Amino acid sequence: MRKTSSEFLDFPEEMTAFMQGHPYTGYSMEEDGGELLIRSFVHGVVVGVEFSIDPDSGSLVSYMNSTQGGCTFGGLYEWQEGCLREERITDDRGSVRVVREWDPDGSLSLDKRSRTVSQENLQRDSGRDFVPWIETPKLLSESSLDPRRFLSGVHPSMVTWDALDERFRFCGEAFWGHLVSTTGRGRTRMRQLLDGREEGPVWEWAPSGKLVLQGVLHHPYGRVGPWHEWDETGRLASETIYDALGNHMVDRHFDDAGNLAHEQHHEPTSLWADPDTGRQRPAPWLWF
Repeated sequence: MRKTSSEFLDFPEEMTAFMQGHPYTGYSMEEDGGELLIRSFVHGVVVGVEFSIDPDSGSLVSYMNSTQGGCTFGGLYEWQEGCLREERITDDRGSVRVVREWDPDGSLSLDKRSRTVSQENLQRDSGRDFVPWIETPKLLSESSLDPRRFLSGVHPSMVTWDALDERFRFCGEAFWGHLVSTTGRGRTRMRQLLDGREEGPVWEWAPSGKLVLQGVLHHPYGRVGPWHEWDETGRLASETIYDALGNHMVDRHFDDAGNLAHEQHHEPTSLWADPDTGRQRPAPWLWF
């Protein structure tokens, strides 16, 4: 996945990008009020991760995910000087379901949960005791697969792993879409693949259908950036931060009341080489 300054891209609409007249695939990079904003585009449409970075410290200022078409869903997070300040959960229907804020000392200062009339109706009509933030993905049939489309809900058995160039393929072509599998803990896991490689958001659902994990993968480093876990009541249980090289950097755990109960920082085992000077330093939380 290439990275391109927004100066070289055209944005005919807010959530679409073109390069030299063709739909753009890659990351756009834009300076925005002293921060660096990075967005992922596939075939000209926003999809996947969107985040802003403090270029001086390398820490994240905000992180969110977008569906194909630019709708925000899942966890949106904001940090101040590396400390978590806000969590906002948007469901896959576009409604904000949870807003939490923390004081500088880690004390929970706001925990607001919302339900719309449509959610209440859906819960009543479905007979379920809850409406999930994000529905567990449904698997597509093999007959509906098309290597030219960005797909969701594909079982790993429908694609093949090419160990030579480290890509998942479908009909010989690098696969673009989501793989859905079951973990050893009985959870449903969905991870995004771009150009045949794990790249972008990861989600896990408990057997009950409740979302319990959100993270980021980046080839070839694996886990990068923020990973968050919730218990089945929807309480934020932990925040784990990896840097852009996959170094485990920060652990945060929250108590039953939502307050920060434990925080631990780790030194990186591998360093980032500055592309301009070659000088080595700690890597940013996510790539730029």
